[in-house]
Amino acid sequence: MTTAEVAAVPASDFDHRAQLRRAAIASTVGTTIEWYDFLLYGQIAALVFAELYFPSSDPLTGILQAFAVFAVGFVARPVGAAIFGHYGDQIGREAALTAESFTPRLRHSGASIGFQLAAVFAGGPHR
Repeated sequence: MTTAEVAAVPASDFDHRAQLRRAAIASTVGTTIEWYDFLLYGQIAALVFAELYFPSSDPLTGILQAFAVFAVGFVARPVGAAIFGHYGDQIGREAALTAESFTPRLRHSGASIGFQLAAVFAGGPHR
């Protein structure tokens, strides 16, 4: 079996600078959006989530529970990046991005099916 050899042509100085500028702008925009998301979640967790998601808890405990959810998300991001980065290196970035995009959807659809079945078996409102 033969393989085709492709000679890499170095980019001109102008093209190289344009690619660097484009990468810098894209990474800055992505990082800004990501940290803005964390800023909003942190403020909403302190102000709203304790009352909304943990109403039976004492206010301080509810805030700590909301921040614990925030901490789990903060720690899980690099773990997921390492896992899907490895898969991206092995099977390609497009396939890894597609798998990463559909993973939460599968988890949420499975959870909603589980909740619906639990309601049916418990004699819930689906009669």
